[in-house]
Amino acid sequence: QMLQRALLDTTANTAAVVQEAVSSIETVQTFAGEEEEKRRHSQAVDKMLGLKDQMDVERALFTLVKRALQLAVQVLVLCRGHWQLREGAITTGSLVTFLLYQGKVGRHVQALVFGHGDLLSKAAAGRKILEYLDREPTGITRGTWVPATLRGHITFQRVSFAYPTRPERLILQGVSFELHPGEVTALAGLNGSGKSTCAALLERFYEPEGGEVLLDGVPLRDYEHHYFHRQVALVGQEPVLFSGTIRDNIIFGLEGCGEEEVRAAAAAAGALGFISALDRGFDTGECQGGLAGRGPRHPRPAQPLAFCSTDVGEKGGQLSAGEKQRIAIARALVRRPTVLILDEATSALDGEGEAALQQWMRSGGTKTVLLITHCPRMLEAADRVVVLERGAVVEMGTPAQLRCRRGPYSSLLQR
Repeated sequence: QMLQRALLDTTANTAAVVQEAVSSIETVQTFAGEEEEKRRHSQAVDKMLGLKDQMDVERALFTLVKRALQLAVQVLVLCRGHWQLREGAITTGSLVTFLLYQGKVGRHVQALVFGHGDLLSKAAAGRKILEYLDREPTGITRGTWVPATLRGHITFQRVSFAYPTRPERLILQGVSFELHPGEVTALAGLNGSGKSTCAALLERFYEPEGGEVLLDGVPLRDYEHHYFHRQVALVGQEPVLFSGTIRDNIIFGLEGCGEEEVRAAAAAAGALGFISALDRGFDTGECQGGLAGRGPRHPRPAQPLAFCSTDVGEKGGQLSAGEKQRIAIARALVRRPTVLILDEATSALDGEGEAALQQWMRSGGTKTVLLITHCPRMLEAADRVVVLERGAVVEMGTPAQLRCRRGPYSSLLQR
């Protein structure tokens, strides 16, 4: 069984190497890594074939021993039967009858032996499935709190956290700050300071090891799962789109979403312009010359585009990075969240897209916005800035206050 499980692992690893190389083919080509990927795949295949050869050798040895034992038993039976015939203990008919019964019983025993071998190989695969089924969820989703109204007041109270893969290294150490309704609060800091980890904790991807994250004074785990994620929306730096139409991606997970709501969200995200320029608008996935997977080109009167029915491609591959970010922002805005988290979500936006998003944030009323960015222009547009350094809060205040202190925030602006 151990060998069978090892073979299953290596087979899965070989498939993962292929999938990773194909999905990242542009990066492989950019850095001329074809030979490296070929070497990785060859190593994975060699390891898999080595285990298969080992299993074949063991199976061949098992078959050889089994056949040898069968022949030995038959020889012993014939020798013993011949001796008993000479002694007159049995008749020839009795010996023939015994041999016939022995052959019939032997076939059934052989079937049982082969069935046992198949059972062992299936048990190895079944054990891996059972291991996944027996895993305990990392997040608690048994909350039931569904308030009629939500202000969106977020409080980080002395939060400490380390990722499960590196429990000895604290990413956040006693972090405390607040996000107030109607304000845009920016998290600033160098890479690795813990900004995205704060967003992950706020989205309940992980549970803090120490301290608490509260929403309107209630721990996040007490909120009903679907209600909470309808009220708290996240847009990441590398948004994930699904195969289907632009409309499907914007209303993902929602029911009964009207056309006006979709258009309003797209307009607020600065996406309405390029969507309207497509041949079928929100129901279009764009292709250039019928080739999938290339960057989109906006239609020109002199050179009409070909369209791929209604599919934007796997992971939105038919759209540019900026267009994918705008659609992801629209997907968050159409939910009318009480709390919006933008984790480097403006990195691929042009000036027009940033302006549209800033206008929405300023007209958001009582909405709470957490902005994670390295862009000085976006930092300066925030109401409050929290500066993180090595997992701890080192500065808080308005952009003007922090500039006057000439501390870590001023250093970030000058980078």
